[in-house]
Amino acid sequence: MLGNLAGDFLKNQYHHLLDREVLQGVRLHRQIDVITDNNPYFKEMVVPLRASFGKYSGVVLDVLLDYIIASKWERLFDVEFDVYTDSVYSGILSECDRLPNGQSEIIERMARSSWLDVYRSEEGLRRVFHRLSQKASRQVDGGEVMELYKTERNIYRENLPRFLDYNQKQILKTRLLINPRIEWKN
Repeated sequence: MLGNLAGDFLKNQYHHLLDREVLQGVRLHRQIDVITDNNPYFKEMVVPLRASFGKYSGVVLDVLLDYIIASKWERLFDVEFDVYTDSVYSGILSECDRLPNGQSEIIERMARSSWLDVYRSEEGLRRVFHRLSQKASRQVDGGEVMELYKTERNIYRENLPRFLDYNQKQILKTRLLINPRIEWKN
């Protein structure tokens, strides 16, 4: 879990400092990114975003999917959102010392700020896009993303279950998976 969550910011230069299990989590994160990028339903859902966000469309969709999943959590999973995220935060805080200095502080700060909770609201989503815009070479307006999402809601409503099912099947095929933390609702 720690490596998987740290996979977005833990660069290759740190890999030699990681224990086997954390490195396996980082590799799993990267494999999930590849699976998602090649997911046919992801490719369909990104189309409405291309005209407005160009090369950032995939990143925008990634964040938008985090919002959609978090906001519809109870319909998708048997475990409550707060119970799940609390276990993620406590797991991170108890194990973040397994990451190299500097990197451990990043993920510890994320856990202490309950960063997953931000995806449950439109306002939180706008804040995520504001922070993303500070790192990108282009402004990504969260309000514009929400308007596009609302206009194209049916595309996301139809494709989200297919997207999740496809990713779950592909991820379960990988040898990197250690232990799934939650099950999808049937």
